[in-house]
Amino acid sequence: MPQNDYSAALAAISRLLGPQRLRINNLVERAKNNLSGMLAPRILATARPADRASLMALLRICREHQPAIAIWPVSTGQNWGLGSWLPASDDCVVVEMNDLDRIIELDLEQGLALIEPGVTQGQLAAAIADTSFFLNVTASAASCSVLGNALDRGVGFHGQRHRDLLALEVVLADGSELLVGGQAPLLGLRDGATLIPSAGPDLLPLFMQSNLAVVTRAAVSLRPRPERLAMVRFTVEASRLDAIVRVLHWGIDQQVICGAPRIYDASSRTVYGGAQPQTAYEAFVGVAGAEKCVEVGVKLLEAKLTEVEHASSVEICWPPFDDIVDPLARAVVHAFAGDPSQNDSMIRSSFGREPSQLDQASGSGWLTGLYLVPFNTKALLQARAIISRLASKVGCVQFHHTFNVLSRNTVDCVVGLRFDRSTAGANLARQALDRIAEEFADAGYHPYRVDNVGIARAMRHRDKNASSFGEVLRRVKYALDPVRSLSPGRYDPSSLY
Repeated sequence: MPQNDYSAALAAISRLLGPQRLRINNLVERAKNNLSGMLAPRILATARPADRASLMALLRICREHQPAIAIWPVSTGQNWGLGSWLPASDDCVVVEMNDLDRIIELDLEQGLALIEPGVTQGQLAAAIADTSFFLNVTASAASCSVLGNALDRGVGFHGQRHRDLLALEVVLADGSELLVGGQAPLLGLRDGATLIPSAGPDLLPLFMQSNLAVVTRAAVSLRPRPERLAMVRFTVEASRLDAIVRVLHWGIDQQVICGAPRIYDASSRTVYGGAQPQTAYEAFVGVAGAEKCVEVGVKLLEAKLTEVEHASSVEICWPPFDDIVDPLARAVVHAFAGDPSQNDSMIRSSFGREPSQLDQASGSGWLTGLYLVPFNTKALLQARAIISRLASKVGCVQFHHTFNVLSRNTVDCVVGLRFDRSTAGANLARQALDRIAEEFADAGYHPYRVDNVGIARAMRHRDKNASSFGEVLRRVKYALDPVRSLSPGRYDPSSLY
């Protein structure tokens, strides 16, 4: 148990929120059941404010306690494969912002939404379904937070989601409120809040993947809805990744394809419910725009694929996608169109239970490693070789990988590990993830996103400049949060030096 007496503060939080919104008991068991098989930290309580006013009052109670109570804010807590909602340190109050779920404003002239942290991608996508805009959604559940995923640099079907953030409202450790980002005036100015001017350094990225503030609102850009779209689906033998690279480089260079094409290995397709030859990669490539441009683009892409000797099973998928059977393909094509409603079916197919039950039931666990890798044949083959070599050595862990194409130069390499959620299985999976990080680092590829305790793993394998990086962050953290009361340990390499 923590040495400090937090009973008075917890009683004050209970009076503020109501006892039904503060959970103190049975937290150990809940934490142990996380999908990633993480070791359960010691948690003081979980608090669930009903609105922004309650959140601000809760933060004030924690801030004014001596010593200050550390808080661990989560949006919807569905950071699956990366620790879900679990804190990285002991003795935190987990602040669940699920009920801060207002879509404050939709501006369908500029194409933006003002949202709170609890707004889900299913909720926002449905709100704009009949408009001229759509949302850049991920492959995660419809109940995944738009803001939480974007702040953690998640990847959608139309690129990296942090690029969709136009402005943030944040609360610092001392209670100061700031509006940051070039479009900060969109959020409106509250009494006592400070509007950071557009000129000078852009502070918005400072609050991505950081533990420097609590984000309470955001302006998120929406994508113009194309007149027409299609998804071209094809397979290529695993030995011929070079063919995929050539086709996609051509498509990007000639502006034929759009979004973030996805390339699934055979194991990924099995895990996610796909049904294709076991030796092949399957690629999903989007074409969108004016109706005639899409028709021409699809024909050009089909013709290009006929030049690739090892490409097969070419299929053109058109909305409404009713004829697509397997859960993976259905989820991908709908998500490309800005509709995450089929993602939950893919998750059920993969795990055999509802998304809401992933952290609450026994069975298989899931860890992920996420790396930025050059988009060229040599790098992709090297990444695949590392994964295959380790998979052959760790028999009790199922490896799978996906390449999400972010640009002509870069792919997001997602390495998934499925394992039995027993203690022994979880330990094997964590050791395998460490080995992957080590071998990817030796190849020059470092993670762009880590689990709740993965910053230590990532920094162990960084170059000699890592300590300097940690020192800079230590100074920033000390300046903004000298008592380390906000999300201690989250993306915080400064704590290692």
